[in-house]
Amino acid sequence: NGPGASTPDELMSQSGPGGKSLQDLYTDVSSKIQEKIVVSRVARIDGPLGTYVHHDGKTAALFQATGSPTSADILRDVAMHIAAMNPNVATVADLDPAVVNAERERLSAEAKASGKPDNIIEKMVEGRLKGFYRDEAGVLVEQPFAKDDSKSVGQVLKEAGCDAKTFVLWRLGK
Repeated sequence: NGPGASTPDELMSQSGPGGKSLQDLYTDVSSKIQEKIVVSRVARIDGPLGTYVHHDGKTAALFQATGSPTSADILRDVAMHIAAMNPNVATVADLDPAVVNAERERLSAEAKASGKPDNIIEKMVEGRLKGFYRDEAGVLVEQPFAKDDSKSVGQVLKEAGCDAKTFVLWRLGK
């Protein structure tokens, strides 16, 4: 738990193990392996955290939860899900409200054209919005959990005593 950094330059100026700056450690390693390594992104996440690095070393995910998860394994499993399923946002609240409203209006117009009563139309729209969140908008908590697709990621997290807060997904070269 260092002081944190919001840019690669800030990170590299901090002290590492043994008092050497991270820049000095970086120079030592890159000289040894004779490869140019560029630190281009930095993210700091505090709180319950799950991490996953794919076996090819080209994809990594950080997942932050709120609450008190019953197991650290579930956080890693959700990070693995993120790396595999590539969600766009963690929760419905993270979506652009204008996009959600436009989709709601489109679905309402479709449902009204069916001639159903208003109370049924509202239920139809809500059900179809869940599908939109899951399939088109890429909302993490609405996606079927990769390790047990009978449950959503949100359900699995609730069972573990936590909720999704945010995530970072990195792919090498992107």
